[in-house]
Amino acid sequence: MLSIGGGSGSLELLKAMKKGATPSFTKETVSILRRVGHRLGGVLPPRSPRRDDGDHRADNQVRRRDTNPDFVEFYPATPVPWHEFYDDCLKNGHIVEKDWGALPV
Repeated sequence: MLSIGGGSGSLELLKAMKKGATPSFTKETVSILRRVGHRLGGVLPPRSPRRDDGDHRADNQVRRRDTNPDFVEFYPATPVPWHEFYDDCLKNGHIVEKDWGALPV
């Protein structure tokens, strides 16, 4: 069993996130893995500041129709200080706490 993270079903969002992948690459990868007998899980963040309703529709298409995973895992998008995503979140007021040591465990 494998979990794969295509990142998104939206080509525009994948480009913005600099993933270096495409929805068709994810679909082809899933096809190959299914042919050799793997069970698959899909990993996609449920919401992030860069996703709009069109992105979510594209993500749902990848999850349901194109990859049809055996299970789906959802993880929140986590902005980390050394990544461009963190800078975007900071600029747009999405960062609530900058001291990670102060966060509850």
